[in-house]
Amino acid sequence: MPVEGKNRPTWAHFGTRKGDIRPSQPQIRQKLFIPSKLHPWPLFQGSLPRGSLEEFLESDTIQVLELKGDWGVGKTYYFQNFLAWAKHNDKLGKIKAYSYVSLFGCASVSSLEASIFASHEPLSDKAGARLTSASKPIKSFLDKVGQATMELGGARFAFGTASALIDGLIRKYYIKDFLICFDDIERMSQQMSPSAFLGLVSSLKEQQNCKILLIYNYDKLGESNQILRQTIEEYREKIIDREVSLRPTVEENMAIAWPSKMGRPSSFEHVFKISTCANIRVMRKARWAVDYFSRILGDQWPNIRESFQLAVSSLTVIYYSRKDLFPDPSSILADDFFKHLAAESQMHRAQYESISRLGYTPAPHHNMILDFFRHGSVDIDSYKGLLQANDINERLSGFNQKCDRILSNFGSGFFVPHDQLTRELLEFLQLHSGEISIGKAYGAIDFLDQCGIEVDPILLDHAILSHMEREPQLDSYTLNFSRLPDAVREDIQRRYDAKGASQSISHLMQSLAGSNGWNPDEIRLLRGRTESEWLEWISSFNPSQESTESGEFYSDIFHLVATFLKRFESVTDADDQATLEKIRGVLEQLRARSPVDRLRVEMLFNYMDQNS
Repeated sequence: MPVEGKNRPTWAHFGTRKGDIRPSQPQIRQKLFIPSKLHPWPLFQGSLPRGSLEEFLESDTIQVLELKGDWGVGKTYYFQNFLAWAKHNDKLGKIKAYSYVSLFGCASVSSLEASIFASHEPLSDKAGARLTSASKPIKSFLDKVGQATMELGGARFAFGTASALIDGLIRKYYIKDFLICFDDIERMSQQMSPSAFLGLVSSLKEQQNCKILLIYNYDKLGESNQILRQTIEEYREKIIDREVSLRPTVEENMAIAWPSKMGRPSSFEHVFKISTCANIRVMRKARWAVDYFSRILGDQWPNIRESFQLAVSSLTVIYYSRKDLFPDPSSILADDFFKHLAAESQMHRAQYESISRLGYTPAPHHNMILDFFRHGSVDIDSYKGLLQANDINERLSGFNQKCDRILSNFGSGFFVPHDQLTRELLEFLQLHSGEISIGKAYGAIDFLDQCGIEVDPILLDHAILSHMEREPQLDSYTLNFSRLPDAVREDIQRRYDAKGASQSISHLMQSLAGSNGWNPDEIRLLRGRTESEWLEWISSFNPSQESTESGEFYSDIFHLVATFLKRFESVTDADDQATLEKIRGVLEQLRARSPVDRLRVEMLFNYMDQNS
């Protein structure tokens, strides 16, 4: 429940700080070095000891390290921060430069070699000077590339032929004592030969004295490139010196994706802990979504704030990381979704268990969350009606629960004395009788009456009037379900009848004969209308000026009257039958009024026959 008073938190309390990356901003991978403020070390203390990476950098025998982990757990992020720490603390030994190369879509070894050279950064001023010195003999060689042909060892070569020699020369004389990170190996193009890639790794290790870090998701490797996985397993003993896995906890990655000092909602923590999703990218998407809706919703609809934040976090996890269970996440919000969950299939049971664990309850206005995921923005005006209705229902539910908590002190033992229990309940009714259901209000009033406490009748009146405001039409089932005594139920029905009597025939007919649903009990609201009133209405009905509340226009009076007569011709109540007879009598008067009206009435009855 929201906190009462002026300090009640609003949606905006959960936005991001100035300077944080917004979803619309491009994501640029920072190469390194060095962050203005180093992250506290060690990161992920319980999941990857710092010593494994330190030993890798300092050892003369460990040249190739394999760093494995699930997608999004922060493998690259972790190593970048470790490397910044190592550089700051002079832990890099003889390593001269660092190159980061992503294999995402990479299709050739030559492009990898070019990327190693293009992305390298010296790790110290001294190393930079050494690299500059090493490049001088290559520079004079490359100066000749601008010529159409070049001479080498007494022979002349076309420029295209010489390019392979240039690549080899760069690798042999320049790329030495490098630290090279090959990332996204599981996303490598299937056009690249796995053995050629591992051959390059072996060459860099054995001939260029480079240290190689291989980063990938081992579990996804077989799904994307089975040949690559088989090749790695075949040559693992020869090429890879050390294997380590990064298994951060949800809490550790949460501190990275959304630090608690930034006002992280409790629902965010709950969802990611329950789902065991430690993917930093998914966490950030949830954070951006919460920030976006905090800004566009502001302090409106405060009663659904907490449940909506839970929905944002839940749907983020489902949309981005559970495609296995929910290929079409929008199906969760379909009207018949829970009907499908009742089926016997393993998939439906797994879906139900997943949603139940999150504590998530689908609602129609949650479609706006999926709209944001798909389009990056939401037309908030199209959802205002749903948001308002759900906010009212959530407020009502909260006060109903509070009433139940007070009454639970009666049935949970003898430790709450009479005076305390009755005082709390009476004070609650005096403040909130109009904000709880009729059944709750009457039940509490009846309980106090049995305890000898006199209750002002106006409190039940407040509950009835509030109910009628929330429910413009009488719902007999709800009233019966509330177990109200006959006298109270009859009083409520009389009030609805009086309210209905004040409505126009046009409004009631469009409700009863409309195509968007109708309540057969409401025919009684027409009992008091005279034959002259029916004649005036039928004679003057103009479809161009009449519409339902939903904006649906009826094409003509013939459709409206014929549908009504056909729908209610079997009613058994004498008063309702009298209403139908009045309408038929008016039609007979119109039949006799003029030849045109006679044809119109015959057309109306033909319409009834055709749709019987």
